Amino acid sequence: TTLSLRVAIRVVQRIILEANAFGPNRQSEDSKKMLILGAGDSGRLLLRILKTFPKQNLVPIGFLDDKVAYQSEKIDGLRVVG
Repeated sequence: TTLSLRVAIRVVQRIILEANAFGPNRQSEDSKKMLILGAGDSGRLLLRILKTFPKQNLVPIGFLDDKVAYQSEKIDGLRVVG
């Protein structure tokens, strides 16, 4: 029972962190806007990490990728620019 309680607490914490990652209070005065280089697996992983740890004060505003297949797409709500 102790283990299942610990797991439940971690799941709830993660849900709250991910839900608030890009909420209205996400951008503070010292937040830095950034483009993620690459819209492939690595870029998507970086976006997920930034959503999980919002206290890094880095706000991704889009992806930068040279592949024509990705351009003008949206990935998790962020545009891919050339």
